[in-house]
Amino acid sequence: MDAGITFQFLLPSIIYTLMGIIAILLNLSVCYITIKYRKQYVAFKSNTAILLIINSFFEILQHSDQFYYLFVAGSGANFALWSNAVFFQTHALIGFFASIFTFINMSIDRLIAVVFPLLYELN
Repeated sequence: MDAGITFQFLLPSIIYTLMGIIAILLNLSVCYITIKYRKQYVAFKSNTAILLIINSFFEILQHSDQFYYLFVAGSGANFALWSNAVFFQTHALIGFFASIFTFINMSIDRLIAVVFPLLYELN
């Protein structure tokens, strides 16, 4: 039986949603700045800038799941339906694992750039 809207369920979801909104705005600003100034600065023409945009996009996907958490807590339901949870959380899981994969690729890219600088510049 659903208990209705309770403070102990609603407050954490509001806090997480506010943090998610901040994270989405900051990642959008990273994407916007990198795309806008890509042709003006040498640092934005690198592969790292492309990986950074991709990582920010996947982070936006990851942080968008907080809205569903707020919706479930605000509706007063104790549990979300499994089918709805899978439908609304799949993109967040894809964003989570893809952002980790992109972050690993950025780390490998930077490692190669530091360890083999001449070989990296030739590519």
